[in-house]
Amino acid sequence: MALAETAVWATFHHVFPRTAVRHDLSTVNEFTAVTGQVEPGPLSVQWQLLNDPVWQPSLETTGITSPLELAADPILGPSATTAWAASVPPHVDDLPWVECRAGRVLQRDRSWFGNLAMLSVMRQRSNPFAALPIPWAEALQRRQMMLRHQETAVRQRTRAPWWTSTRR
Repeated sequence: MALAETAVWATFHHVFPRTAVRHDLSTVNEFTAVTGQVEPGPLSVQWQLLNDPVWQPSLETTGITSPLELAADPILGPSATTAWAASVPPHVDDLPWVECRAGRVLQRDRSWFGNLAMLSVMRQRSNPFAALPIPWAEALQRRQMMLRHQETAVRQRTRAPWWTSTRR
């Protein structure tokens, strides 16, 4: 991951200590979601909302239909982001090099593939949740399977000619 992106994440973590970094592993995509809360501690999830009919259509589009899928999705939880952010200088307004560098990213696929590889290596290995209703070992096993699937799909995409592997 480029220093520009890590500086933005470190700054976010400084403001929101309960930070989680997610990458939807159900499909090949370039989106990483960063969420956070001001209070430090493990991730607090309202697991019962997974069964709420109001939320089910939205959750189904993301492939999340049970606590297992949701628990397997976060790649970095609060303890992992705390350890990682400690070694990265934050982004500051009086030196806007992130904004200047952003326009230089010509090969977007290479950038997010690198981000996904870094997240995979740094992935959370301990339970980041306050009250997980399933065994953490099941979530880890599911995430490992999804990461292997993601790696295979990414390799296939990177072998494609450049005009088919760019943004779709």
